[in-house]
Amino acid sequence: MSDMDKAVAYCRAAQDMGAEISDACARVIASMYHGGQKSATYALASSGYLPPGEAAAFIVPDLFGKYGQLTEDERMLYDMMGTYVLDRVREGRVGAAIDGWSNLWL
Repeated sequence: MSDMDKAVAYCRAAQDMGAEISDACARVIASMYHGGQKSATYALASSGYLPPGEAAAFIVPDLFGKYGQLTEDERMLYDMMGTYVLDRVREGRVGAAIDGWSNLWL
């Protein structure tokens, strides 16, 4: 099973339960869609770091302009990741790498 298949299955299950995605799922999605080593998405994929106040900057550059071209599954991943990022900002889980992040994967 590919990372895409795992992420899609996880997101569908989360939606069915009315839940949000885990850090592990967010890491997988970010690793698939990062915009290069200087992007916030890459920082999230590699360390869990999310810059303070940059939820839109995380989401917009890597996928926003392509949203209409994404498959239904990719749009679901994008939407779930958007909620994940906004939740992290609301919870104050920004501005630092997350210990143990490199061990997370689906």
